Amino acid sequence: MNETIIRPADLSSDLDRLVEIYRIGAAQAFPEVPAATFDQSHFLNACQGEEIWVATRRNVLLGFASYYETEHFLHSLYVDPQLQGIGVGTLLLSALLEHYQRGHRLKVGKNNEKARTFYDSLGYFDITKPGEESESWVMLSSPPFLPLGRLERLEKPLRHHILECS
Repeated sequence: MNETIIRPADLSSDLDRLVEIYRIGAAQAFPEVPAATFDQSHFLNACQGEEIWVATRRNVLLGFASYYETEHFLHSLYVDPQLQGIGVGTLLLSALLEHYQRGHRLKVGKNNEKARTFYDSLGYFDITKPGEESESWVMLSSPPFLPLGRLERLEKPLRHHILECS
């Protein structure tokens, strides 16, 4: 089977790969922070109280999203850099919208052009309020669902995913 599966993370088996993807992604997103900062302890602290969803294919973890349900806030979305651009992040976001049945908010770095272009292509929009302005980030809101055309353009094996709920 060559499907991408979206499921809740199992920290007993997924932790090492989650930290590996986090370390690389966070270092790229926050170049001003020493890369060594993004270790296992930092990852666990950053995701505390959040639900972590993973995308896997053939039992290989491709990327993850950490989501704070109480605030409907997407805290992290990271995909293995070698696998970016093939739809993994889009599938994770689509699965979150499907599972939680509502939109969410997220912060993205003002200088993170790659991420901002990605979110813009999916219909996310700036909701930064006056007084919340930051020199380093903007607040975005998701659309209620992702544009169907975007999902149809994905690689055929990535179009079909399974959302496994605990």
